[in-house]
Amino acid sequence: MVLKTTMNQLTKGYFMTFNHQKLTAHLLAHAAVHFMIYTLKMNKHTQSGFTLIELLVTITIACLVAGFAVPSIQSLVQSNYMIAKTNYLRGSISFARSIAISEFSQVTFCASDDQTTCSGNNTWENGWIIYTTDDAGINTIHKVGEDVSSTLTITVDYFYDPTTLTFDEQGQVLDASNIPGLRGTFTICNENGASDGRVVNINTQGRAQKSYKESSSSTVKDITGVSITCS
Repeated sequence: MVLKTTMNQLTKGYFMTFNHQKLTAHLLAHAAVHFMIYTLKMNKHTQSGFTLIELLVTITIACLVAGFAVPSIQSLVQSNYMIAKTNYLRGSISFARSIAISEFSQVTFCASDDQTTCSGNNTWENGWIIYTTDDAGINTIHKVGEDVSSTLTITVDYFYDPTTLTFDEQGQVLDASNIPGLRGTFTICNENGASDGRVVNINTQGRAQKSYKESSSSTVKDITGVSITCS
């Protein structure tokens, strides 16, 4: 039941958005097929091959079908890419939390432009790193996030430092005074703006959770219940 509900939430927005285009393309395709069948039947009694008018009509219908289908396919690819990268980010956050709990040590999760240090100036789309620091001050990198800056932007809100999160031994995010229980939001956007935006909310327990649209025309909400914006 949980899997079915999740799949319905993921697919609901897409099918509601492109239902009209798919229906139009479907009707045009049927028209083209029936036209060609009719033409072939007529050709059995009159001539072999298509006339120029018949060929032009068939090509026109085919172009119309392609014109409706291609944008739908492109949007589906973009949507699937957004979902995949949102899941990847959520998985990285959950991984950082699990390391903190399993090793009973603080774990740093930070934006990184060079994939070796916390060099990202709130440019999470350029990548990130997850590392621990031992008593001798030596860092051990456990995971490196990939660069998605060519297609996406990732911003962080409500954490005291938008470039770095520190998980304590209980898996909670620490604030500036090392007090656990900080919460916040990662917002992922593409060129289509907030309508296609995704979020990963981190609650006071440090758990990463995705947020879903309430309807096809709405936008997802951050950890405070406010609809996201994409600039």
